[in-house]
Amino acid sequence: MKKILTLFLLLQATTLPLCAQQHNVTFTGRILKYLPTDTLYIYVQGGEKEGYDTLSIDKKGRFTYTTFVKDMTEGLVFTNNGTPEQSDAFSVLLQPGKKIHAELSLRPFSVNYSGDEAEKSTYANQYYQAFSRSTKLQGDTLAANYPTFAAAKKFIDSELGKMEATVRTVKDKVFASQAQTALDDQRTGAYFGYAVNSEKAGRSMQADADFQAIIKGINPNDTLEVAKIYSYLEWYYAAHPGLYAPMSAEGAKIKYLGEYTQNQEVRNRVANIYLMNILFLASWGMDTAGGELKDLYEQYLQLSTDTTYTAFIQENLARIASQAPGEDPIDFLLENADGTKAQFADLMGKGHVTYIDFWATWCGPCKAEIPHLDKMVAAYKEKGQLYSKENPKGVRIISISIDTKRDLWLNKLEKDNPQWEQYIVPDLQNCPGITGYNIQSIPRFMLFDKNGKLFKSAAPRPSDVETRTLIDSLMER
Repeated sequence: MKKILTLFLLLQATTLPLCAQQHNVTFTGRILKYLPTDTLYIYVQGGEKEGYDTLSIDKKGRFTYTTFVKDMTEGLVFTNNGTPEQSDAFSVLLQPGKKIHAELSLRPFSVNYSGDEAEKSTYANQYYQAFSRSTKLQGDTLAANYPTFAAAKKFIDSELGKMEATVRTVKDKVFASQAQTALDDQRTGAYFGYAVNSEKAGRSMQADADFQAIIKGINPNDTLEVAKIYSYLEWYYAAHPGLYAPMSAEGAKIKYLGEYTQNQEVRNRVANIYLMNILFLASWGMDTAGGELKDLYEQYLQLSTDTTYTAFIQENLARIASQAPGEDPIDFLLENADGTKAQFADLMGKGHVTYIDFWATWCGPCKAEIPHLDKMVAAYKEKGQLYSKENPKGVRIISISIDTKRDLWLNKLEKDNPQWEQYIVPDLQNCPGITGYNIQSIPRFMLFDKNGKLFKSAAPRPSDVETRTLIDSLMER
């Protein structure tokens, strides 16, 4: 996943007055060799105003954008000088009470800043171009382009050196210090990203003297080197993929962390990084019944003395246990379109395989799966394998809406006329199934076997070629 908001996170940490006043900020600019078809729009991150605005451009290519901000805020300006996926963009810092100007060329693309503290916007844009608009400093790209760590390091240092030169021109020492810290972390990430991807490509870094010199320079007990320690663990596991097998990767990294450092504060900080990373992935639909999350939780509780997340983790471990293969379904109330009530657990078992779809009318990815569900239903019906009262041993396909507005759900059903079972959760806030199955993102698919036992808590989507194979294998058991 590309890092789009990294600089903004840096800016959020900038020291600011506790009672900051709301100030006007003015961003002006000019497009050189302007064409009437040229357009620009700006996305303002954070602050009082967050969202997209179109910049109004006059016949000479000039624009003025004024807004109110409390704190320093990053704006991302997007152009139309390419395809929607490849158009150029640039970053500008909007500072309370300040004016900033950009001279912009779209063909070829370039931007130069003037005005109040222009060097900050110059740096912000360099950072944005390097880490959000380009893949050149990502580990897989580096490993593919450079056969040795020394060659990759030379390139990384050269690219970051250009940004460091800009940072040295920044008069705001707090900003400059934070910017340098961010670049130091990015340098470490790039070094170890190269090493991790080299290991994956079958090129061992354990005998590379230049890379080993970097490792030897890390103090595993220094709280100021947490970023380096985290990156080291990522490489170490890539170099030792069977570490603590059959434990999954994230749990193994935290377990090895306990061997690598004796400083408990370092252990806590690095373990928290892994915890936050995996919770972010879980919020996007990662299989929370898998060993990855369970192993991480268990190793975290053994290693970390930070009790901030202890109750949360223990609660989630209990949820994971209820999502393990072979568990009985968590029961909760459902309603169909005519208001008839049903119990979730009663829909399972009795000799049929059950494929469950949690969705909502407001969810774009959910609606994108509907045509694939439709094809799946049609295929099983054509083969005489679709569940019905007359065919109770067939594949039972059920969609369960988590819409809070029943009329939107009913309108969608009337429009689509789906040929498989449809239910809605009538009391979403107090539904033990939503909580117990940790449904934080949708669409979410689940699969139960003929005996009504949970087979897969996060099953593949209907659009996945694996799905029907998986269902068919359960049908044959």
